[in-house]
Amino acid sequence: MDQIRRGIVTGQLRPDQQVEQVRSLSARLKINPMTVSKAYSFLEREGLLTRRRGIGLFVSAQSEEPQQRIKSKLLRNLMKEAAIQSIQMGFSENEVMEELEKQFKAIGKNKRSNS
Repeated sequence: MDQIRRGIVTGQLRPDQQVEQVRSLSARLKINPMTVSKAYSFLEREGLLTRRRGIGLFVSAQSEEPQQRIKSKLLRNLMKEAAIQSIQMGFSENEVMEELEKQFKAIGKNKRSNS
């Protein structure tokens, strides 16, 4: 689900683009087709995918506000996972925040110099 969300906000998946069919995706990922079907249903309920009877599922047109909501949700998920792993490894909040700040600055600096 996050991969589809990320594809939408980065423009890799465009409005009205058809997403991979359940059977095809489940075979490629080697997972149960019901897992893919459930994920697609959740994304459809979120308004990210639209079902066209007899054809398949397509990326819905997104306005700026839903895109920002998707980005925020992806960021929360990333930060939650980082927090969980950091706590499990015994890092303090300050250590994690310092490292995040260092990485953010280093990547931002590299991005600016590549522009």
